Amino acid sequence: MNEIQKLAKENEQKQIDIRRQIHAHPELGTEEVATSALIVKELEDMGVEVRRGYAKTGVVGLIHGKGPGKTIMIRADMDALPLQ
Repeated sequence: MNEIQKLAKENEQKQIDIRRQIHAHPELGTEEVATSALIVKELEDMGVEVRRGYAKTGVVGLIHGKGPGKTIMIRADMDALPLQ
C-alpha cells in the first residue's frame, strides 16, 4: 500500500488539475466529447489500452496484469447535472 500512497501523492496536483478542468467545462450525458477526449489522452499517456465507442462518448481503459487471476472493474460517471 505504501507504493500506491506514494504514487498518489506524487500525482496529486495533476489529478486536482484534471478534476478542475473537467468541472470548469461540464458536459451533459452523451455530450461529454471534450471530457472523454481528455480521459482518453490521459489514459494513453499512461500506456493504458483504451477502447471507445460505448454509448457515444464512453471510454474503457484496460490494464492487464502480469498473469492469471481475478479481474476488477471500476466504473465512473463523467457527465454533469443541469443544475441552476
